[in-house]
Amino acid sequence: MMPNSTSDFFLDSVTQSLNEFQQLFSRIYDAILYGPKQRGRISSSVYEQTRFDFGFSYPGSLGVALMVPGDNGLFGDKFDDTVAALLQITEIQDDHEVRDFSKELGHSVVKKTYDWAKVNYHGDFDIGLRLSGLRTSDRGGIIDLSVFGKLVEVIERTSDKDIKTLKTHGILLGIDTDKGRFNFYSSDEFSYSGVLSDEFPRAREWVVNHRYEAVIQVEEVTEYATQVTKESFSLENLVDQTA
Repeated sequence: MMPNSTSDFFLDSVTQSLNEFQQLFSRIYDAILYGPKQRGRISSSVYEQTRFDFGFSYPGSLGVALMVPGDNGLFGDKFDDTVAALLQITEIQDDHEVRDFSKELGHSVVKKTYDWAKVNYHGDFDIGLRLSGLRTSDRGGIIDLSVFGKLVEVIERTSDKDIKTLKTHGILLGIDTDKGRFNFYSSDEFSYSGVLSDEFPRAREWVVNHRYEAVIQVEEVTEYATQVTKESFSLENLVDQTA
């Protein structure tokens, strides 16, 4: 670890960086073995296989050697694919590559890549990453602050959008055609609150606390950086159920 603009190593940033690297490495290995995961924790077996031991430290900026238990090298050769994927992830340039890695390794790996990059970026660290196996040559290099900044920026702006239309029965609790807002309580006890679509017949007179069938467009946006899905609702039409 090499501070980019100061000589300070704050303990919280250092420990977070090492912990996020551990989590990222374990999740990549898990994805390669068992397939991509959108969410969820790794198994205890994978955790034990990939759990790093502190090997030694060495002089310089802040050098730490991590070793996999049971191997005589820093990383056993069974982790070759994991190491290769880890190095490739640091080269992500755009949202298309983010989606490609997500399809290959899962949202969980992309999320942990974001977490590790964000810790190092806000910690103001360049990272010298050298990965060694028993029978393989060293791989890696310097990952400078700009690379972590690029990873954070690209993953933060990557999201998936899903749009669907549903019909549901219930009661119109409120509507403001001037401001373009509505509130509808469905028979399955869910409250829909959102905007009126451009096609909604605003000129008609609508009765509050009246039963209607509502046609609602639901937009779901899932952010790769947080794995949070946000919903928004647009009312397209209302059909009187008492006529």
